[in-house]
Amino acid sequence: MPWGPSDSINDAVAISAAATTFAVTKCVWIGGTGSPVFTMASGNSVTFASVPNGTWLPIRVTNFTAAGGATGVLALY
Repeated sequence: MPWGPSDSINDAVAISAAATTFAVTKCVWIGGTGSPVFTMASGNSVTFASVPNGTWLPIRVTNFTAAGGATGVLALY
């Protein structure tokens, strides 16, 4: 199913691993390879192992808790 205008990305914010909670994302961009840890919108903490550089993760998250080497991480809204 194609995306509609309400599904498109309207904003992007660079994020770094911290204990700070942010608004729920539409997806996340991983610029550089790593195994980032995110808190999902459900509250579960998940490690995404060996994510290659230049990857879109279609996940709804509220926190980026550990970089695991990942760089250039963007929260997309």
